[in-house]
Amino acid sequence: MLQPAMGYVNDARCILDTVAVQTGGMTERAIASVLSCLGEATAPVHGALNELESWLSYEEFEEP
Repeated sequence: MLQPAMGYVNDARCILDTVAVQTGGMTERAIASVLSCLGEATAPVHGALNELESWLSYEEFEEP
């Protein structure tokens, strides 16, 4: 579940690394690409956090 999200985060990092090497700085297109990658990563991360929370709450009910 988190592997696709990590791919999007890595894509954003690569874009930032590429832009950092260039002297022109962040263009609107680069900013939009980074935000798009991070936006795509939020849904899988949110899903994983919800699943972890459900596991933790299930364990609380199972303890004697």
